[in-house]
Amino acid sequence: MRRTVLLSILAACFIVPSAFADDDADFQKAAPQIRLIFLDAFAKQDVTRLAASYTPDAVNVTPMGVHPINAKTIEGWFADGPRTIETTFDQALPLSADTALGIGTFRITGKTLKGEPVEVAARWANTYVRQDGRWKIRMATVIPSPPPSK
Repeated sequence: MRRTVLLSILAACFIVPSAFADDDADFQKAAPQIRLIFLDAFAKQDVTRLAASYTPDAVNVTPMGVHPINAKTIEGWFADGPRTIETTFDQALPLSADTALGIGTFRITGKTLKGEPVEVAARWANTYVRQDGRWKIRMATVIPSPPPSK
């Protein structure tokens, strides 16, 4: 369960474009801003701002299945203790005027409320659509990174 919640967070890392204005039509130029907006909202645990970065029918695709992404899901990201996130936005690929693909990585660390360490790393790929003049995530795909070699 905890892993599903953390993977959902990562999918989001992917990255929250809620404050991205429609007049910046170049998705490749917008990618760094999308990343910074997400990092800021995540650091502040701003569920409203994070949820606004997704379409109402957004889904998260992980090895554990397909799950909706909404405010309740996002609240779960922070329910078991504080988290910090590092993320990259490695590729920004416009597919059409209103659809794009973003690809990157993320690493979440923290501790549970019981003091247990949390560390999750993954690669993400998001499908973005422009709605109401803003880029929003329609589908977030998260692939966990393998554990480090010993």
